[in-house]
Amino acid sequence: VDQVPERAEDLGRPGEEGLIPGRAPAKRPDLVRLPAGAPPAPRGYPTMNALMLSFVLGRVRPIDINATPDTTGLIVEDGVEYGRAGDRALLLDVYRPAQPAATPVPALMFIHGGGWTGGDRSDYQFYTAAFAKKGYVCVTVGYRFAQEAPFPAAVQDVKCAVRWLRENAADLGADPDQIVAIGGSAGGYLSMMIGYAADVPELEGDSGHTGVSSRVAGVVDLYGPTDLTSAEARDNPTVTRFLAHAYAADPGK
Repeated sequence: VDQVPERAEDLGRPGEEGLIPGRAPAKRPDLVRLPAGAPPAPRGYPTMNALMLSFVLGRVRPIDINATPDTTGLIVEDGVEYGRAGDRALLLDVYRPAQPAATPVPALMFIHGGGWTGGDRSDYQFYTAAFAKKGYVCVTVGYRFAQEAPFPAAVQDVKCAVRWLRENAADLGADPDQIVAIGGSAGGYLSMMIGYAADVPELEGDSGHTGVSSRVAGVVDLYGPTDLTSAEARDNPTVTRFLAHAYAADPGK
């Protein structure tokens, strides 16, 4: 949408740029229906189309993930080594309140997405800064991509990050029993693997902090894939690149 129209009825007919195609409802012909099975609208919006309309009218403020966040009142440590895979340093960034709480606080570990082949730990800096301002200890984690080392390397890396966080919790002012893994897309998958494969020996790796538990108290999965054996995933190039081969070649993996 190049220009915001003055009237809602000027937004366009079903199928035109800016609206999802569908049958126009009896009331509010300026909007169109979403396909059957579409997700419910987030709290505060009656429909997903209402959310889209709010965005078009400039009433929803987008976030620039590349913008430098406000870190006033925070201690920020960039490029902290949490493990080492051979000669490869594994890095994370720490965001925490400059004024520590009287008692240890929960720790939030953010894991970026990117199809296991891209993205950057800085993608979550807006959220790590925002939640650190609320009093949490936050880290955003980098991990090895599939082109460098396929599965289970990325899983092993983020589990190593949990072990580092637990081992250093006292120095950070964090509660080692209240660590939550949070990730989107590929990072959501990795978060779920942390939650469902805690202390599984073959997924722990040997990048550091041996003997420390990789268990977490909770997981937040933001649109991460949850079944890599589905018909859609078995030959998906993103998945096969991550696993180093298609499903049929090794169903056990």
